[in-house]
Amino acid sequence: MAALNHELESIVEERTAELQRSNAELLRSLSAAQELNDLKSRFITLTSHEFRTPLTTILGSTELLKHYGENWTQDKRERYLDRIHDTVDHMTRLLNDVLTVGQAEAGQLTFSPSLVNPLDLFESAIEQVLTKTYRDRRIQLSHDLHARDVYLDQTLVSQILSNLLSNALKYSAADSAIEVYLKTEENQILFRVRDHGIGIPEADQADLFTSFHRAKNAANIQGTGLGLSIVKNAVNLHGGQVTVESQEGSGSTFTVLLPLT
Repeated sequence: MAALNHELESIVEERTAELQRSNAELLRSLSAAQELNDLKSRFITLTSHEFRTPLTTILGSTELLKHYGENWTQDKRERYLDRIHDTVDHMTRLLNDVLTVGQAEAGQLTFSPSLVNPLDLFESAIEQVLTKTYRDRRIQLSHDLHARDVYLDQTLVSQILSNLLSNALKYSAADSAIEVYLKTEENQILFRVRDHGIGIPEADQADLFTSFHRAKNAANIQGTGLGLSIVKNAVNLHGGQVTVESQEGSGSTFTVLLPLT
């Protein structure tokens, strides 16, 4: 009888452990499903809001050009054409950001390092971001380079720079300079992007690199909440680190460290 009781107790304990494991797995599945639903909901909200305004701008500018363009000066026509061009660029960047985040979530982003001149890469990234919406802004680049060429994934580093620079410009005043510092060491590359803008509230900093998250003081500034998520994914693929120092009202400094392969 004692042996039978012991066997029954063992069976009950085993079944109880299995039930607990099943419940834990179910809770994880439910949590993942909830996160996916939340992600879908935020994506729908993003697309409905972020696409509506540029589409309205394109439609309105096109209608004005169609009906009144012949009576306008060449300069005025070019201003409206530039507005359409810039708006299409904005929508293209938004779509690219969404696709990049989707690839990262699906584990489809690849890491393909090649020999890159870091100074050329940074100067090109700065030139590209300034030739769009921020033609009259200033970005100061300083550097301390000990290697002319290094192994990096040029596409991923360009995405990191593009998003950090765009955010720095977006969240700081038009007369405020952006400071970029670049340094190569024996086995890593370090760069910083510093602005003197609105800063990031402390309460928002823990979720800063989460897709679609936006700080409370940025609610009235156009944005998607995808840029820093893309930065984090690109840094992770390099096996690097990204940190931020920020205080609301006093600007932000993002520091990226990438190991050199």
